[in-house]
Amino acid sequence: MIPVQDAVPSGRPPLATLALLAVNVIVFAVPGMAGPLPPALAAVVGDTTLVHLVVSLWFLWLFGDNVEARTGRLPAILIYVACGWLAVYVSSAWGAPPRQGIGVAGGVTGILGAYFLLLPHSRVLMLVPLPPALVEAPAMFFLGFWWVLQLLRFVVAPAAARVLADGGVIWALAAAMLLGALVCRVTRRPVIWH
Repeated sequence: MIPVQDAVPSGRPPLATLALLAVNVIVFAVPGMAGPLPPALAAVVGDTTLVHLVVSLWFLWLFGDNVEARTGRLPAILIYVACGWLAVYVSSAWGAPPRQGIGVAGGVTGILGAYFLLLPHSRVLMLVPLPPALVEAPAMFFLGFWWVLQLLRFVVAPAAARVLADGGVIWALAAAMLLGALVCRVTRRPVIWH
């Protein structure tokens, strides 16, 4: 199943979300590009694999526009960067080994935390490949799906001996989701439909 779009229109062009997508793609595509960035920003837009980047940016595209519409452009960027940085910090403070993409995952997880605080009953249109069909599913399903993907990426894939240390990744992403929801709670504003 492939999520296609959420059922809630954002009401305006998601310029901040597009900027975050572009920065992530440029930093990934140009080797060494993360070097000149400030360390706090480089940690949340670089150092990932292509598959992880594509999945993360797809979720950012699906859910980031509504967070941006309800909080503003600058707060949406702040949520992404702060949550990505927090995930890197918590993971390393826990003693987890360095993980490629933890900053990107933390940033997107923070956006998801904000989205589900704002729109807990939203629905997402998804493509089911066999048999081909478009169906709606609760957006909350994709929150769970995101967590399954992160568990597979950061916990199940590494060697079993490192699972205890990798628990820091779970706490890092949980902290990012909580921070995203908290920042969103402070910065959200009424939506003006155009």
